[in-house]
Amino acid sequence: MLIKKIILIAILSIGLSASAQQKKVKSKGSKEGFEISIHTTNLKDKKLQLYLVTGVTKKQFITDSIAIKENSKIVVFKQPKKIIEAIYYLKFSDQKNGVGIALDNGAVMDLYLNSNTIEEITCSNNAINKDFIEYQQQDKSITSEQKTNKRNALLSRYPNSILQLYLAAENKITEKVPVTLEEKISYRNSYFTFMDLTDKRILFLPNSTKLLYKYVTLLPITADNYIDNIDHSLKELSCKSKSFGVFSNYFISNLAFFESYQLEDAYNYLYKTYIDKNPCDIFSTADYNNYANKYATNIKVPIGTKCPDFELVSKDSITYKLSEIYPKNDFTFVVFYSPSCVHCQEKMPVVSDSFKNLKNKYPTKNIQLIGVINDADESNWTQFISEKKLDYWLNLKSPDSKRKYQEDFNAYSNPSYFLINKSGDVILKTFNIKAIEELIKSTNP
Repeated sequence: MLIKKIILIAILSIGLSASAQQKKVKSKGSKEGFEISIHTTNLKDKKLQLYLVTGVTKKQFITDSIAIKENSKIVVFKQPKKIIEAIYYLKFSDQKNGVGIALDNGAVMDLYLNSNTIEEITCSNNAINKDFIEYQQQDKSITSEQKTNKRNALLSRYPNSILQLYLAAENKITEKVPVTLEEKISYRNSYFTFMDLTDKRILFLPNSTKLLYKYVTLLPITADNYIDNIDHSLKELSCKSKSFGVFSNYFISNLAFFESYQLEDAYNYLYKTYIDKNPCDIFSTADYNNYANKYATNIKVPIGTKCPDFELVSKDSITYKLSEIYPKNDFTFVVFYSPSCVHCQEKMPVVSDSFKNLKNKYPTKNIQLIGVINDADESNWTQFISEKKLDYWLNLKSPDSKRKYQEDFNAYSNPSYFLINKSGDVILKTFNIKAIEELIKSTNP
């Protein structure tokens, strides 16, 4: 994934390498890096992890870990080089989530921990993190207004810290949205004025998904509105900016999430305006090729148009035409795959099980599944069908050795997916089970 590549490169480039120390290391007053001394008691054999969370993927990127080897031990995470300031997290390796730590360059702190519950950690000498940890430990029963007041108090107290950016984003996420359409448009257009969109710290902002989700859902989800959303956030940004990669990656993921809303024009606009030719080389070759292929498929087979027709045969030499299959079903799902494709080997059982569940959930809907072998080598075809749970599918191949359908559908990559309705219109071109179910539910009983 793009965001993972960006993060790994960033981590390597800033020299993120913390280390366990046998005793507390005295600070030299450096304005770069950080030093976190953790005073542990009765935690022998536990392992502490320091990690980052990206808002776009919600993945945890472990930057370092320390095994506690004695009952009373001071362990230290230390980074002497300049970092991209961020909200890091501390947790035990056997826990799912941790406690946030605001790490600005030059941060030095003493933390105290004598419990298997990381949430009980305390801070003694770093005002920012003493307050931030207490903010996270606040009574869960307080009102949203009280939470906002606490955030605002911290915002005014630490205007130059990464904590300010994080809490300002939290305020925007919880801020009341205007009621009228005109007010919402104005609100959307000025949505990011509270932050500098060129700020490289956005790369590691853990609440960026919530922030961006609110942004794209302020107005009705339509292609035109989404195109405006894209422009208002990316148009003035240099593609060399780290936030350009974060935002564009989010839009790609979010367009897939809202795929049933028919936002293909918005994807095409995003690709042609901001991604095509990869001008700042921010997308990996694999990601760029994937985005380009999706765009090419959109041009070949636009959503809402009649799918290309072609002839298919079974292993028993029974001939089928696609145009004779879809009128008999409410939905026809066609997958082009290769048995030698590793991604197909992993994905096809998931696809098959998911559709089996849909068929059970919507028994009145006729859903025909068609698996088309997408290469000339049929030696493992039968075995693949059996192993990947495709026995109840209509398993076919093309009698055309040149496989012209590949050009018609842009079905050169494996797997390629197409959901077709009873009229023969292409209504989806991915395996997005949420979108598929939404489309199934939207049809008449």
